[in-house]
Amino acid sequence: MLSTAGVVVQDIKPHDDPILSLDGTLASLENEDLNILVDMSKLDTLEALIDPLVESMRQKLCDEQAPCMLPTCLNQVPEGSESGSYLSVDLGGSTVRVAFVKMYGSSKAEILYKVSHPVSAEIKCLSGKGFFRWLASKIGDAINHAIEHKWIPADYSDLVTGLSWSFPFRQHSVERGFIAAMGKGYTVTDEILGWDLKESFETAAQELGARIRVTAVVNDTAASLMAHAYASPQTRMGLILGTGINACAMFPTNTMGTKAHGLVLRGDESQCLVNTELSMFGTGIIPDTRWDDEIDRDNERPGYQPLECKVSGRYLGEIVRLIVRDFAQAGVLFKNGALPKAFDTRFGFESSLMASIEQHHINKRHELALKEFTECHPLSDGSSISIVDIKLISEIITIVSSRAAGLTACSLVALTAMLPEDTKNCVIAYNGTVIEKYPMFLERCQKYLDELGRSRGRKLILEAAGDGSLLGPAVASAMFSDKVM
Repeated sequence: MLSTAGVVVQDIKPHDDPILSLDGTLASLENEDLNILVDMSKLDTLEALIDPLVESMRQKLCDEQAPCMLPTCLNQVPEGSESGSYLSVDLGGSTVRVAFVKMYGSSKAEILYKVSHPVSAEIKCLSGKGFFRWLASKIGDAINHAIEHKWIPADYSDLVTGLSWSFPFRQHSVERGFIAAMGKGYTVTDEILGWDLKESFETAAQELGARIRVTAVVNDTAASLMAHAYASPQTRMGLILGTGINACAMFPTNTMGTKAHGLVLRGDESQCLVNTELSMFGTGIIPDTRWDDEIDRDNERPGYQPLECKVSGRYLGEIVRLIVRDFAQAGVLFKNGALPKAFDTRFGFESSLMASIEQHHINKRHELALKEFTECHPLSDGSSISIVDIKLISEIITIVSSRAAGLTACSLVALTAMLPEDTKNCVIAYNGTVIEKYPMFLERCQKYLDELGRSRGRKLILEAAGDGSLLGPAVASAMFSDKVM
């Protein structure tokens, strides 16, 4: 048995769960933290986490001071009969997108035109008025394009507009959102904190000669749900899993205590969509490895997003880097304890390369995996990386990504405990680079949902939301345009 830098190497029994099957490279390695990672891909371990997660979620759903489980003013899903033409605006961390959406009814919709503009560091530092004028100028350009193509007349009246705002905001009615902290380099937030999005967009557009009427403000997860529910009425949850993770779900208002009081809910007041801020759950429930602890210590806000640090695209590569670093220092990987230079640097191993290596591993193309890894991360002493090394790295990657899929599914199943009891089938609309593009992630996550949901009498189905962040705001606008005061 070898013990170096906190890593213990000894006998390990092959992992017997059918969802994750190792091919033997790790069959001779074990340490306590690696065991935790492997256990998190086992169904019985995940099953044991669900009830504690449910209890935590129920508590936060009734806690008016909690920064998660936030009720919104969306209290219904579309019927699929909504129709008309709508302007849609989506502001994300690095881009603003503008689109014209045509809804035909009969659950059919089409994005006639969409355009994306990068939001540079300079734009993010503008004054509040300058920032919204810049956004309005992009809206104006799109409107001019629509007029040229005769999608709208030159003498159009106010264009019904939906906003997808991928940052926190406070909301008391569906057409208004009051800006909270933005992050992602948007220093303009210091000035615009508390500004009303409806008023800010409409005023800036009017100053530039564009006439819009904002009738819905939603976040990105709500946008995905609304977009998919237009065609699939059993949709009751939305999931974003890319750089970060979040989910929303339609819950009965009687599960929220007084938290939903003060919201303007039009029509059915028995339910409303809840922005769960799913990334914040898991503290004291999901076991941490020493690598999770190290990531948390180095974060800007330690303890703030425990689930996100285990499942999202920002952190998957970082978890692998820390494990590889420790295994190299223990003499398990590489020769003479050498490391690729970037593996001594935070976020030095890209999640995108991690995905590519796993794809090669799935297809048993270890030589290609070795070539790609070596080209990107040669060893610092110039020595060669072996096939045995790349197989071990590949299996580490598989363990980390499988844990992420399992914990994602486990968290979604926990959320379904707050759905109405008669909800037997639930479609979960998804967007995000990890769940859309990471090799086998979607398939693993769905398999976990099948197994974990079955024991609770529910069938949970993941379905792609497509371009939800543009279609969703248009759908919400159509639903509420005649109800906005």
